[in-house]
Amino acid sequence: MSSSRNDLSQGAPPPDTSQLPPEHLIGAIAASAKLVDATLDAVLPRPEGRQARVQEAMRYAIMAGGKRLRPFLVLHSARLFGVDDSRSLRVGAAIESLHTYSLVHDDLPCMDDDDLRRGRPTTHIAFDEMTAVLAGDALLTIAFEILADARTHPSADVRCALIARLALFSPLMLLSICRMVTIASLVWICYRGTLNNHMRIARKNALFCGGRTNL
Repeated sequence: MSSSRNDLSQGAPPPDTSQLPPEHLIGAIAASAKLVDATLDAVLPRPEGRQARVQEAMRYAIMAGGKRLRPFLVLHSARLFGVDDSRSLRVGAAIESLHTYSLVHDDLPCMDDDDLRRGRPTTHIAFDEMTAVLAGDALLTIAFEILADARTHPSADVRCALIARLALFSPLMLLSICRMVTIASLVWICYRGTLNNHMRIARKNALFCGGRTNL
């Protein structure tokens, strides 16, 4: 265990990082992303058998790059409390799996109908719509499977708490509610035939849900 980890365990305040140069943070995020990618590669199933195409699509979607900011926050927050990286990285991988699920489904033709994600063809373009739906479902499921594994934490109570918290604060409910609000607004616009007068409602809904406003 490093001296800084010992200092933290003995109650010493964490070092002041407010004056660190921006490149230090960029380097830390990049280093964390490599650790997360390695963890994801280890926990995701290898493409084989009848499920190979879906498993390949899962890896295609989640290994599309990105800063991995959510796992970065998990990793470094956990370090403040002396949590082993091997455990916090699994939690970060679970969060990243669930996040990627939401992106895969968000890109589908029935939702945003996007062709590109992070400069690459979206999953339903690179594979097909059916495979993208199944890959998203599998990423959602494996997020909770990762947390349920004893390698994430030896205590079943802790694992159950992690699962419950991820389910509670996942984008699932918010995404579903926001999508329904946006769709309902657009249906109302079409029904009333007053596109210009109600466009601002759809824009407000998109902003609230964290979506685009180029309606």
